[in-house]
Amino acid sequence: MAMRSIIIALFLSLAAFAQEPPAYYNTQQDSVSVEYAKKVEHYTESAEHLSNAGTGLFIGGGAILALATAEVIHYTVKTKKKKGSEEYDVVEGDHGAFGLIVLAGVGCILGGTVFKVFSYKRKNRAEYYKEQIKNYQKADHSVSLEILPMFNPINQAFGGNLLLDF
Repeated sequence: MAMRSIIIALFLSLAAFAQEPPAYYNTQQDSVSVEYAKKVEHYTESAEHLSNAGTGLFIGGGAILALATAEVIHYTVKTKKKKGSEEYDVVEGDHGAFGLIVLAGVGCILGGTVFKVFSYKRKNRAEYYKEQIKNYQKADHSVSLEILPMFNPINQAFGGNLLLDF
């Protein structure tokens, strides 16, 4: 009778120690994962916005340069005009406006390039936090204590092992 009560007590103690980690730990782990997930979402959205703006500026700058080149080709045609008995070359078009248009096109291309570089940095930051989430979820930060009962009915012996896992 005493042997049965000891075995039952050992099994009950084993059941008590084999429970889940404390609830406060699970909420801490979940809150860190949620915080990192919010950062991943923020950096991913930011990278997409910067990338789209950079692409728009880059394409716009290229279009401005193409139009400026077409205008220069169109307006720098030399024509012969007569004034009295002399012929002279006339260059039509305004080259100052061409310089401003080229400057605007180059500025757009440079701005688009800068936006693209920052979007890649934001994507890398999002990937860093994704890795942090994976590493944090892989790590088992719980401490457990287990009692393993040992029972030998042939030799009428019993005992136990105490396991601490951290």
